[in-house]
This record gives sequence, C-alpha cells and structure tokens, in this order.
Amino acid sequence: MSALDNIDTFVVLMLENRSFDHMLGYLSLSGSSVNGLSNDPSWLQNFTNENAGKSYPIHRLGPDVTSISDPPHDRAPIARQINTPCTPGGCPELGGFVQSYATSAKPPRDLGDVMGYYDAQTLRRLRFFWTQSWGKTCDPNWSS
Repeated sequence: MSALDNIDTFVVLMLENRSFDHMLGYLSLSGSSVNGLSNDPSWLQNFTNENAGKSYPIHRLGPDVTSISDPPHDRAPIARQINTPCTPGGCPELGGFVQSYATSAKPPRDLGDVMGYYDAQTLRRLRFFWTQSWGKTCDPNWSS
C-alpha cells in the first residue's frame, strides 16, 4: 500500500491551472500514477520554453523560491502561453509561458520560476513559511 492510498481527503488551494505542476506534478517522478512531470530528458526538452534567445527548461524549485508572481491572465497572454511552440523540435504548443511571464506588470524575480516545480522535500520546508503567512489556512498536521 502506498502512502497515497492512506489519504482519504485533501484540499489544495488552486491559484490557477499551473499550480498542479508546481505543487503536485512531482508525484509522477516517484512512480505514482499521477499524470504529471517526467524525468525523461527528451520529455523535458520537449517542453522547454524560450525567450529572447535564452532557454528555460522545467526544473526543481528550491526552498528559497517561496512566492512566484502570477503571469498575466488576459486573453492575449494566455493565447501566447498556449499557442507558442516550445523549443525548436519540441511541443507545438505550451511554449509561451516564459514569454508571457516576461510581460507581467510586476517584474518577476526570475523568468525561469514559471517553469519550476516543488518536490516533496521542498514543500515540507515551505509548509512552515506558508503556515506562518496564512495562519490557520494550512493544516499543521500535514506531512508526507
């Protein structure tokens, strides 16, 4: 029986659709049946985004990244996120997240953050920060 089989209910505050990959996409990396991320180098390369001549691959975020500003949510930026091809030879869509992020009203700390994900170890470390920031919103008994 896996640890996931012991969970009856969980609630995730979803800020937007990319939150899945940021917070739960790592589950597939440990063999879970979650349709999330992959360790396959060709899969990772397939979804690399480019902006201003620089490549932005999918990568693990460290505990120092405690807040990622939102990319724009208007019609044109969303169309750019979805309809832009990834790195040459990669996915024919979903390649415009970094380009869209670069146009945010609040300049992001690092354009690459939008391509990152947290793993279980980092989420455990961040739980303290988020619990302190959100108070009772986070379950203090959450672990795993």
